[in-house]
Amino acid sequence: MIETHGRFLLETGSEATCVAIISTSARIEIRRRGGLPVVRPGMKTTCYLDAIGVVPGRISEVNSAGFTMLVEASAGRKARIDNRLAWLRAHANDTADQRNDPRIVPTQRAVNVTLSNGQTVRAEIVDLSMSGVALATSERPYPGSAVTVGKRFAIVVRHTADGIAVRFKLPYSPTTFNECVVL
Repeated sequence: MIETHGRFLLETGSEATCVAIISTSARIEIRRRGGLPVVRPGMKTTCYLDAIGVVPGRISEVNSAGFTMLVEASAGRKARIDNRLAWLRAHANDTADQRNDPRIVPTQRAVNVTLSNGQTVRAEIVDLSMSGVALATSERPYPGSAVTVGKRFAIVVRHTADGIAVRFKLPYSPTTFNECVVL
């Protein structure tokens, strides 16, 4: 299962941000972030997902958290989505150190992590690079899950001995990256 941030556009023109939970190219669970526009089964929607791209579909079920969408795409597009999901799964479980950026330990190590279900948990920064952070936390969202670390959107890339490691959607610039940085 892969989680990613994104947004969706309904056939009515309504648009909202979301978190998508994807297990196959055929069906995607959409969880709202903030208010949910009026949706009903049968409505067409187009999702713009950070880790996947544009995905058209039709709403099949609606619940209090959001809705389920059945993907309406060509066999070739579904195959590309499945290939991307396989790649994300394979690389989400990599345990080798993949960061090339220098690491620091910031002065302020405590940080809030917001999970895709909206739950906020405390974590401690183990080390920080311009492109990601290792966190000591008892919560371990699945690799590929979308999280917010402080105010930064990120993707869980792997589990560590003490918690998780995440990659930022937008890395820090060299001019703002130092020990005084606050996530």
